[in-house]
Amino acid sequence: MFMGASAFQFYFPVIDRFLRDARHIEGQFDGQAWILAKAISSQMENPLPEDLIGKIEKLCYHVRDNLSQYGECKIEQEEIDNVWLEVEKRVVELKSREH
Repeated sequence: MFMGASAFQFYFPVIDRFLRDARHIEGQFDGQAWILAKAISSQMENPLPEDLIGKIEKLCYHVRDNLSQYGECKIEQEEIDNVWLEVEKRVVELKSREH
């Protein structure tokens, strides 16, 4: 969460793979998808390469389309969805600045 832009670019594939491979285990929800969205959002305050922004956008779609994978109950899923929606909005904002 508190790493420089170069480190974030290096580690983003790990975050992406982790979230795509993550499976919720009943009774063990701990907010990983939520906190990782917050970390990504904070990194988006710095300039990021266009290809990385595209990868973040794809991850947003994946997480938001698979909420049951990240949270046990509807409230948890809504919290996760809301924070990833904010990341998605930030992606749209950054992409519109590029054009």
